Amino acid sequence: MCGEIVCCPSIQSLTFWNLWVEEMVRSGDITPEEARHHPWRNRITRGLGMNPNVTVAINIYDWQPGDTLVLCSDGLTRHVNDDEIAALVMNYLPREAVAHLIE
Repeated sequence: MCGEIVCCPSIQSLTFWNLWVEEMVRSGDITPEEARHHPWRNRITRGLGMNPNVTVAINIYDWQPGDTLVLCSDGLTRHVNDDEIAALVMNYLPREAVAHLIE
């Protein structure tokens, strides 16, 4: 599960999947577009059950009036880009936005 915050008119990812390609994007080695099609796009660098010691990431965010939180799986973010998600969330009621995102 990931979190995306839509702050009109932009969108910001709140969570990371701990994927190898995400680390490469953050370090500037590849672009987000290259990451979407990279052969290692599904290779994780850490996850529950891989090690008996778990490091939990806790973040604090400054919410603003009008911000919208979108919780979704990578099944959505793989097929719908951030701009499309933000546009749907800003222009539709929540139930309608969800219906459009599922399509």
